[in-house]
Amino acid sequence: MKRKIGKRFFKQYTFYSSRAGFEPVFVIVIIAAMIIFGSAGYLYLKKIENKQANPLAVAPTSSVQLTAPSSTIDISDWKTYRNEKYGFEVKYPPDWIVRSNDRGLTVTTLFDPALLNEGTVQNFAFFNVELVRPRPGTLPGPANPDGLPIDQWFAQYSSRGFPASPTITMVQVAGRSAIRLEIAEADGNHAYIYVPNGYDVVEISFRSSSAFASTYDLMLNELTF
Repeated sequence: MKRKIGKRFFKQYTFYSSRAGFEPVFVIVIIAAMIIFGSAGYLYLKKIENKQANPLAVAPTSSVQLTAPSSTIDISDWKTYRNEKYGFEVKYPPDWIVRSNDRGLTVTTLFDPALLNEGTVQNFAFFNVELVRPRPGTLPGPANPDGLPIDQWFAQYSSRGFPASPTITMVQVAGRSAIRLEIAEADGNHAYIYVPNGYDVVEISFRSSSAFASTYDLMLNELTF
């Protein structure tokens, strides 16, 4: 008799609860789901916050220019190239030439491109200054549309990694904090320097292990925005 009363009571309770829209088991499932997803959301936000707080492990920013100018090279007769569109200026030796394009320029000692091959590439100087293109899959426009600090921008830009493990440091270029990479490639070490310029990022690149290394350092010190 008790079992029948108990069963009837359970059926009645379930019937009235269902009509009110508060099935006990359903309510428990909803509460559990809210707790789980709430905890997951909190942990995700903390992860993003920590990543933004320390986006890239790099050496502290130097308080001086990238390198000290060499006293053995006279720059009094150097020429000046001014890019009005992107607002930067670079000085270069008088016997070098400038090859410009819509995103920057190359200052080089190579007068005849037909002379360039794998055997002669190390005989020529190449100092490149150009705007970084937006990452594949993103909208056209400047490389840093959110105006992030250079270390945070670089953490996003370099998220896909590099073909070789680079040495990464923070330096000063034209009075601005910048990121410098040194990558060992087949023809020697190459330097890639990323300097913020408004919502754009300027990439400066050259072969740092070449015979022109001292000249490149001077060109970096003379670069202005």
